[in-house]
Formats: sequence, C-alpha cells, structure tokens
Amino acid sequence: MSRGLGDMYKRQGNRHKYCDDWFEIAETGSTLIMAVADGRGCGKFSGLSAKSACQNAVEYIEEKILTLQNNSDFMTDLRRPTDDVKFKTACSALSGIIQESVICAKNRIVKELEEKQSIYENVTLEDFATTLTVTIAIPLEINDSKETFIINCQVGDAITALINETKPFSSSLKLLCNDNVGKKEFLTSDIIKSKSDLMPKTKIARRKVTKIFLMTNGLSELYLSLIHISEPTRHAQI
Repeated sequence: MSRGLGDMYKRQGNRHKYCDDWFEIAETGSTLIMAVADGRGCGKFSGLSAKSACQNAVEYIEEKILTLQNNSDFMTDLRRPTDDVKFKTACSALSGIIQESVICAKNRIVKELEEKQSIYENVTLEDFATTLTVTIAIPLEINDSKETFIINCQVGDAITALINETKPFSSSLKLLCNDNVGKKEFLTSDIIKSKSDLMPKTKIARRKVTKIFLMTNGLSELYLSLIHISEPTRHAQI
C-alpha cells in the first residue's frame, strides 16, 4: 500500500504524518485483509474517520470470515471454474461480507459524528469525509498451481494493483478499480446507504499474484498515467 513515492511521505504508525491517510492489515488464517482510506484534507475529523473506517471494516471481516474459512465446501467452491454456479455462490458470500464491512465503517463514522456534535457546534458529516478501499486475498492451490482469490470494494478515488512478478510486465498486471479514479467520492456520501449501493464498486479476480498494491487518491491516477493502460478494468462484477 502506498500514498506517496519513495520517502516523500513519512509514516507514523498506520497514519501518514502530513496527511489524513490510514491503513490496516490483518491476517486470519491464510487470508489477508487490507483497508486503506484517504481522509479529505479540509475535513476537521477526516483523519479520525479514515482510521475508524479502516479499523472497523477490517475487524468486521475478521469476525465474519473465519466461519467461511473453516468450511471446506466453501474453500472447494472458490477453486472451481469461474463459470461454476458454486463458485459464483461463494463469491456472493464474500461480496456480502466485504460490502457489510464498508457499511459498518460508515455507521461507525455516523456515531462519531453524533459524539462530536454533542461537544462541538456546526459539525457535519462533511467534516468526516474519507474514501475507503477494502481488499480480501485468499491463497488457493488449484491443480498444483498457486493462485489468489481477491475481492475488492472501493469507495472513492483509489486503485488496487495485482502483480505477478514471474511474468513479463505487459501480462503480469491486473487492476481492480471503478470509474472514480481521479474523481471525488467519499464514504460519507448520501449515495452510500446499503449493500446494493456497493455492488458496482465490488470487483473480483482469481489469478497468480506475488504482490498487491492498494493506492489512494493522487497516486492511483499517477499510476494509471505512467503505465499507459487504456482498459484497466477487466474484472468480474458482483
């Protein structure tokens, strides 16, 4: 995950010193759970909301995904051909969890707004504006080949890049993003109310992966321009 290039930004814990970004990473068994958020710079409490969004999303997934991981049928279904009905059912189960985690994150921000309004005057939800990208990665062995199942839910300007370093660059890259790269959209927006609002923002891939990059805001736009990809969003949509 990255917010800047090289040592341009100095990170303090999971927060960057000079901006309101935050990230969280957790492992549940072999599953990797990642979240990154970019708080709106002019928001009074955007740093707080970025942190809260990441933490609540990851904690929610940690709690829910363990049951699926321990279900051998579910893990078998993730290994099935991508056009298999059981594979699609497994994808729907994970889509529900990742979308619920984003709604959970927003609900927590609304509670924090209410808490601040009891202390300060003229505090609105815009003061808590933040983006949020959540990714789940599950390693799989399929016919003696190692692949990774990745599901990604993105609200706001960001991009998730999947890299396979064993292949030439032209065929090694997979991007999971939506139409918001370079645009302003926030988790606190009125259009994010339920899981159905997050369906077009949820992307799925299953492939060989050696690295996963979650990039927020300006860096995601820069990344797209540097690699000159005209069709970056070949993905499954749930």
